[in-house]
Amino acid sequence: MRKITILFFVVFYLIFLPKAFSGKITVSTIKNFTYTIPVINYDTDKRITFKNGKAFIGEPLNSNYVYFEISKYKFADINGDGKPDAIVVFIEYVGVSGAVYFLTAIIQEGNKLVQTNTIEFEDRCQINKIEVKKIHSKPEIFLDMMVHKPTDASCCPTQRVIRCLVLKNNYLAQCE
Repeated sequence: MRKITILFFVVFYLIFLPKAFSGKITVSTIKNFTYTIPVINYDTDKRITFKNGKAFIGEPLNSNYVYFEISKYKFADINGDGKPDAIVVFIEYVGVSGAVYFLTAIIQEGNKLVQTNTIEFEDRCQINKIEVKKIHSKPEIFLDMMVHKPTDASCCPTQRVIRCLVLKNNYLAQCE
């Protein structure tokens, strides 16, 4: 009987208790992570758990409904510790046509994951590519983006820009 009890607890532990961080960030990790996100309709940051790269707040067809979707991600060592981190771009869909882009990063610190600050980009911009390059021995994040010229329709940005970000003390900032 004792062996059955022990076996039951082992099976229960393996199935139902949350798994500890395995030491490697995966696609599943970033698509099912709990992010702290600035939410435009709520004028505050909220902790939101994504499931398969998607999340929402509120009820559809209500004015407080906000839908989130991960649009791009890149695995790279951005803090210089030799372990891969994750750069995550997500879109916050607000109202009928608003689509605001945000970027954050998930950093490995020992056996835990830490989210950096979140950077907001303009409404309906397009982030085409994320690259990480070592410049002067420090990793820098380069975003190939399309943004709006003053004459562009809101749907269709046409001005290509390269934005540069760097991680300083787990805080994403513009490159100097």
